[in-house]
Amino acid sequence: LSSSKSDAKIHYTLDGSIPGYTSKLYTYPVKITESTRLLAISFWKNGEKSHPVEFDLKKVDPLPSRQTSTQKGLSCDFYEGAWEKIPDFSSLKPVRSGISPTINLDFAHGQSQDFGLVFKGFITIPSTDVYLFSVSSDDGSRLIIDDIEIVDDDGIHGMGYKQQSLALEAGLHTVKFLYFQHVGGLGLHVFWESNQFSKEEIGSNFFNH
Repeated sequence: LSSSKSDAKIHYTLDGSIPGYTSKLYTYPVKITESTRLLAISFWKNGEKSHPVEFDLKKVDPLPSRQTSTQKGLSCDFYEGAWEKIPDFSSLKPVRSGISPTINLDFAHGQSQDFGLVFKGFITIPSTDVYLFSVSSDDGSRLIIDDIEIVDDDGIHGMGYKQQSLALEAGLHTVKFLYFQHVGGLGLHVFWESNQFSKEEIGSNFFNH
């Protein structure tokens, strides 16, 4: 918990009630082991206070990993077509297929408009934790892990960020990433972060097929 003003004192509750001056004072990270509704308010010496901020924290079991023999890189299919949203790639025939070390635009071989990419394989999760996945793409993209849609950033748009967290067990998990580019600017970056490391692009050493 933090405040934009350094002189604020943050009081919080874990039972869903509105915090007051007599509620617990936040001085260090709070360890939470069960689903909890946390509310917090900042108080200042002049008597002012902020509006309450609410967090519904849910305890979840991490998705289990799987055991399988793999090789480095992701399988990648390249498609050509003019779309305004992600097409049903399963109904289309790829122009070429191969292996991509990671999720980026290198497999497009410099093409700048009217194409699509589908990456499939496994992502290696280094430790059991909650991971925050972020996608920045121009145009549309979709990230799927263990058959769960994590980030959907479909449609024609410029670079921005969409993100979602997921609890994962250490080991291999299936990953699928869909992307299309129509015209104009283009770009693609996929990031992750956890309690063990700060935000960074997912490196090629974590992808297998």
